[in-house]
Amino acid sequence: MLIEHFNDLNLGFIFRFDENQPERLTSRESGKLEFKESFNFGSIDDYAKTGAAFANSQGGYIVFGVRDQPREAVGLKGSGFANLDVAKLTQALNDRFSPEIAWEAHVHPIGNKSFGVLYFAEATTKPVVCTRNGTILKEGDIYYRYRGQSQRIKYPELRAMLDGQAAKERNLWMQYLQRMAKIGIQNVAVLDTLSGELSAQGNLFLIPEALIPKLNLVKSGFFTEDQGGPTLKLLGNASPITAEMVQPELRVPSSIGEADIIRAFLDGLAVISPIEYLRRICYEKSFYLPVYFFTNQLEMTLQDVVADLKAVKARGKNKDRLVKRLTMIETSDSFRLGSILANSDAAEERRDYVEKIKQQKIAPEDLGGNIARFCEAVTHISKQNCSREYLVGILKNHVMTKFQHLTAPELTAFRKSICYLDILWCK
Repeated sequence: MLIEHFNDLNLGFIFRFDENQPERLTSRESGKLEFKESFNFGSIDDYAKTGAAFANSQGGYIVFGVRDQPREAVGLKGSGFANLDVAKLTQALNDRFSPEIAWEAHVHPIGNKSFGVLYFAEATTKPVVCTRNGTILKEGDIYYRYRGQSQRIKYPELRAMLDGQAAKERNLWMQYLQRMAKIGIQNVAVLDTLSGELSAQGNLFLIPEALIPKLNLVKSGFFTEDQGGPTLKLLGNASPITAEMVQPELRVPSSIGEADIIRAFLDGLAVISPIEYLRRICYEKSFYLPVYFFTNQLEMTLQDVVADLKAVKARGKNKDRLVKRLTMIETSDSFRLGSILANSDAAEERRDYVEKIKQQKIAPEDLGGNIARFCEAVTHISKQNCSREYLVGILKNHVMTKFQHLTAPELTAFRKSICYLDILWCK
């Protein structure tokens, strides 16, 4: 949760008023702050670009209801921001950037006026990359926040970002390994901070969902209790079930994972319990997985499937997103990535892959380091111009075999291409 970023201290810093001109703000646009007079979903490319720039920097706020030159606090006109569709904005951001941008919205009242505030968190995995062209977006661009402006990143900042990510990962591994060595490997427990699942000595526990976002100290790699964040400590025998830590209802076999779900789809496997595969998606980190392949194997109505999934005791938002997928009018166009008609290098690469898929002339060296672009091209094929057996072979032998080592943009493109084929072939 990002709600902590809307506390009185942070909002007080944003909404600082001139003593002599009460309508004027003294705070200025900066590396962490941008003002907009109004909110309009038609300007989503602009908001997404700024959000990505904040994510690639140190996080930041877009504040709606502030007129520029001079910075006058006019407040929001209408209810567009107050009625913001969270799922719609999340989908819009995911359609334009990868990896996913974490954000939160807040309506802040001052007197008889209200202001909309979007907070975009600093990305834990950088860089956040643009995945499609738009009115002000260019596919492949990386945006960064420079003194009140969101611009394409420059080399010094990109180099520092990549070096920082590598150093951060090394440091975290060293901290974890040193800590495990001190504790003893047989005494180590593993906590998934996304699902709240805690594995310890062969037992599985669930941390209460309300407690998960408070474990920032553990998630950030700090292990002492004197640096400001709460830690979780198990005392004595953990067998008794308490209100703070309960054993989950394991309706989903732990042996099923994201890779197994994709492999079953690619292999055309008639699984023993299709509903278990659908339930498993509720627990995964991404809901971009095949679903219609499994619903087709069930002797249940779609309504019954949805009811079953709603009863799954999963954490996070994936369950709700999966249910929404199954209840909305979803087409293959929902997962189409980029364009093959535009006059750009990216579009030309996709066109080339599409033609090679049609002619069954994809060679392993054709993919090289461009798996994401190939997967984007997959979302532009049709039943008529592609051999299903041939394409599945390419995906199994030259993409799935690298699954554990795919980058975040490659994973996103691969997952969405699988969803596209799931609708194309199975819905």
